[in-house]
Amino acid sequence: WAIRRFLEHLADRSPVVVVLDDLQWAEPAILDLVEHLSEWVHGVPLLLLAMARAELLDIRLGWGGGKPDATTFVLEPLPPADTDHLIEALLEGATIVPHARERIAAAADGNPLYVEQVIEMLLDDGLVQRGSDGSLVVGDLDTISVPPTIQALLAARLDRLSDGERRTIERAAVVGKEFGQRDVSELTPAGARADVAGQLMGLVRKELIRPDRRRDTNGEAYRFRHLLIRDAAYDSLPKLERAELHEQFADWLERTAGDRLAELDEITGYHLDQARTYRLALGPDDERTRALALRAGHRLAAAGRRSADRDEVPTAVRLLTQAEALLVEDPPARFKTLNRLIHVGFDEDLVATMQIAQRAEAVAAGLGDLELRRARLWVSAVRGFTDPSFVLTDIRADAEAAATAFAAAGDINALLDVYEVMLTIDLNLAHWQATARWSRLGLKLAAATGLDQRREDFASSLSNAMVWGSTPALESLASHDELLATTTRRLTRSQLLSAIAILWAILGDRGRAEEAHAESTSIVNELGSRRSEFRHAYMRYALDDLPAAIQLAREESAILERVGETGRRSTIVGLEGWMLALIGDDDAAQRAAEESRRLGAPDDAVTQIQWRSALGLVLARRGEEAEADRITTELIEIAGATDSLDAGAAWIARGMVLSLAGRAEEAREAGRRAREIYATVGFVSGLRRVDELLGA
Repeated sequence: WAIRRFLEHLADRSPVVVVLDDLQWAEPAILDLVEHLSEWVHGVPLLLLAMARAELLDIRLGWGGGKPDATTFVLEPLPPADTDHLIEALLEGATIVPHARERIAAAADGNPLYVEQVIEMLLDDGLVQRGSDGSLVVGDLDTISVPPTIQALLAARLDRLSDGERRTIERAAVVGKEFGQRDVSELTPAGARADVAGQLMGLVRKELIRPDRRRDTNGEAYRFRHLLIRDAAYDSLPKLERAELHEQFADWLERTAGDRLAELDEITGYHLDQARTYRLALGPDDERTRALALRAGHRLAAAGRRSADRDEVPTAVRLLTQAEALLVEDPPARFKTLNRLIHVGFDEDLVATMQIAQRAEAVAAGLGDLELRRARLWVSAVRGFTDPSFVLTDIRADAEAAATAFAAAGDINALLDVYEVMLTIDLNLAHWQATARWSRLGLKLAAATGLDQRREDFASSLSNAMVWGSTPALESLASHDELLATTTRRLTRSQLLSAIAILWAILGDRGRAEEAHAESTSIVNELGSRRSEFRHAYMRYALDDLPAAIQLAREESAILERVGETGRRSTIVGLEGWMLALIGDDDAAQRAAEESRRLGAPDDAVTQIQWRSALGLVLARRGEEAEADRITTELIEIAGATDSLDAGAAWIARGMVLSLAGRAEEAREAGRRAREIYATVGFVSGLRRVDELLGA
C-alpha cells in the first residue's frame, strides 16, 4: 500500500512508467505487488510494463487470461528479415559475407540477445574491429564458429576474458544482478583490489555489465547486462569457491552494515544459506557447515519476525519456515521460531499450523517442562479448530496450571499464550464476558511489558468478545473507538473496523456499517491478506440482507474447507442453515444444519445453537413436532449457558416451534426472552424479526 501511494503521488504530477524485467524470477511478494498495483491504481497515468518468460504463467495462472486495464503481448522470435536488420545495425552498416550472416541468424533462431552477444564475441576476437575513423571493419568470417545456444555463447564469451576480468565478473555474480564496486573489491584478494575498477570498466565496454544510476558509498554501482550473463558467470565457479565467496560476502555485510544490519538480515541469511548448501553438496555436514546453518537461521528468523510485525504474512511464513529448518542445532531458537510460526499461521492455514505445533512439541521435549507445556497447549488449541471430536474445555486445568508455572518463571510470552488459549476456550463456549476478561488481562500485561504485537492481538480478541456477546452495541462502539486510538497495526485496524461494521448493522445504520466495512476491506486488500467473509456475512444478516449473507457464508465455507478448517466452518455453515430456514428453503437449511452438526465440536456453543435453531424449525414445519421439541429444548439449555447474542436466535427458533405446535403462551414467553436479549444489545433487525415471527 505504501508503494502504491508513492507511485500514485508521482503519477499525479506527471505520467509514470514502471518497468519490471525478468518477473519469472521474482519473489511472491513482488508478484503480489504487481497484482495489487494493477488492480488498485485508478485515476492517474501509470503504466506497468512487466516482462517475463512464459513460465511466469505456471505460478500466476490468471495473468494470461487478461485483467481490467491490461494487455498481454507475446514476443515471438525475430523473423529472419528483422534478424538481418539487427545484425546490420549492430555492425553499423559494415559489410558481412552472406555465409556468416546466415550462420549467425540460424544459430540465433530469432533471439536478439544471441545476435548481440555474437557481435560482441567477434569484437573480442578481433574479427570485427573499429577503424581509426570509428567505423567497424569486418574481417574474414568464412570460417566463423558460432556456439549452438545462448548459454554456450555466453560461456564462450566469458572464456575469452582476461583472467582478472573473469575473476571480477564471477565475484560480481555471487553478489547478484546488481552490485557495487566495493562489493566486488571485498571479495577480491587484497593485492588485486586496485585493478577492480579498471576490470569493471572493461566489462562495461564488452557489454557484459552496465553502470547503474545508484551509487554505493564507496564507488560506482553496476548491473549485469542480462540475468543469463550473471547465471553463466556464476555457473562457471566451482561449488567450493561459491560457498567461500557467499560466506565472505555475508561476513563483510555483518562487519560493515552498522545500524542497517537489521535491514540486511534476509540478504545476509541468503548468502549464509547458499554457503552452507554448497558446502553440504561437497562433503559431510561438518562443524563449519552447521555453524553456517545457525547463522543463516538466526538472520532469516529475525527477518521473518519483522515481516510478521508488519503483517506481511506470506513473507513471514516463508522466512520463518526457512529459518526453522536451519536452526536444528539451536533448539531454543528453533522453538521460538516455531512458536512465532504458530501465531502467524493460526488464521491462515490450520492444517499447516497443526504440523508446526507438533514439531514445536517434539523440539520442546528436549528443552524442559515449561516449553513442553507451552507446545502442548498450542497443539490442543489448534486441534480444537480442526478436530470436531476434541473438547477444548478438557485442557482448562492444564492451562491454569501452566499459567502458574509461567508466571513463577517470569516467562511473559508463555503466560500470554495461556491467556490466548483460555480466551479461546471461553470463546468456544460463547462465554463472552469471560473471553473479554482474558483479553483485558492479556492486553494489560502486553502493554506493560512493551509487547505491542501481542497487545494488538488481545485488542482484536476483546473486540470479538464485545461484538458477539451481550454488551450494548453503543457501549461496544465507544470501546472500539478507544481501541482504534491505540492501534498501530493496519491489520488490527481492519479487524476493529469490521467489528464496527457489524455493530452499526446491529443498530440498523446501513450507511455507517457499509462505510466501516469498505474501509476494513480496503486495508486487507492493501496488505495482501486473505479477507474472511464471516463478519461480512453476519453484517448482511444483521441488516436483513439474507440472500447476500447466505452467498457470502457459502463462499467463506468453501475457502475454509480447502484448508481443512472445521471450527469456524461449522459456525458459518450453521449460520447459513439458520438463514435458509428463515427464508423458508427447508431442504437447503436441513443440509446445512446437518453439515454444521457433523463439523461442530460438542463444546462449540454457537455452532450447537445455530444448527439446532435451523433443524428444529425445519422439522416443526414438516410436522415432526416431537423431534423439533426435543432439539429446541436442548437448544435453549445450551443457549442458556452462554451470554451470546445468538441466544436471541435460539429463543426465536424455540418460539416458532412452540407456535407451530399450538403452544401459544409458551411461544409468547420465548418471544419475550428473545426480545429481552436483543433489546439489551440494541439489535434492530432482531427485534423486528421477533415481532414478525412471534408477534408483538
